[in-house]
Amino acid sequence: MTQVVRSYLCQRVEHFARSRPDAPAVVYGDITLSYGQLAARVADLAEELSQHDLPPAAPIMVAHSRSPEQIVAMLAVWRSGLAYLPVDHRDPSQRHEEIRSATGAVGTIYQDATEGSPDLAIAVQRPTVGPLAPAHKLNADPAYVIFTSGST
Repeated sequence: MTQVVRSYLCQRVEHFARSRPDAPAVVYGDITLSYGQLAARVADLAEELSQHDLPPAAPIMVAHSRSPEQIVAMLAVWRSGLAYLPVDHRDPSQRHEEIRSATGAVGTIYQDATEGSPDLAIAVQRPTVGPLAPAHKLNADPAYVIFTSGST
């Protein structure tokens, strides 16, 4: 299956993965991912996303703590031609459901619940209505959707 690479940032990561695979791409505390490692993780998650046959440009929630894996998820979403929708991983599931319903998000990428696991997991939901009702759709090809409570 062909990957839709529409993000300049994704293209830059791929470029550096080829030209400087061992150079640091992400540094977070004592964790460092090289461009080669970052590109490989992004490709793996993007491939997993492609197995779900998600509609192009649909929002997908990313519920993960600040970490290198959050960056992996964001880049994989873009590489897959989907819209990145970050949500607070600490919010209750009811809040995530409200956001999913309001935005038409087709799935969630979240941290594996296994203690200490850095792995990402995907849960796909098929919305009862299409992604983003026309009145809310600002761009036919969104990269990022932000959802606030209205109090910010």
